[in-house]
Amino acid sequence: LVSYTRDERDTISNSILLRVTIPPNAQARIMFEPLFVGGQCKALIEGNKVIWSSDVNTMNDQGFSIEKDSTTGLMTVHIGSGQYEFQALWQ
Repeated sequence: LVSYTRDERDTISNSILLRVTIPPNAQARIMFEPLFVGGQCKALIEGNKVIWSSDVNTMNDQGFSIEKDSTTGLMTVHIGSGQYEFQALWQ
């Protein structure tokens, strides 16, 4: 089950809100493409907690395996079963 929005009534500008449910005994890769040409991810948030930030002074959440492709700007989050609400902020 997946739903997403860029509606600024639900999320802030230059971001996407993604709700996803991964079934029991399954794993998934969630990929966030830049929202605009040349965009770079500023932060990834899950359940109102910053799990990754481009700010070197922010500690990333070690509970998530996150990859950033510096060439394409693609962000990939590896997750197990459960319900998640991600927000990706771009600059």
